[in-house]
Amino acid sequence: MSVKESPQVAFFKHLKENTEGRLVDTIAKILEISPSGAYSKMNGTNGLSYNELILIAKHFNVSV
Repeated sequence: MSVKESPQVAFFKHLKENTEGRLVDTIAKILEISPSGAYSKMNGTNGLSYNELILIAKHFNVSV
């Protein structure tokens, strides 16, 4: 049985593929959290709030 990737993880994978530099550091700065907190959001361990999603989307000029 295959496990389907969550939309949150897919969103971050898309950003990573289309961004230069360390995405985790950028996400940490945008959300004003630690890099480990950003990584937890990027790998789906912790969920994104709606406000966090909007902040990230605006920063990267991505429509959600």
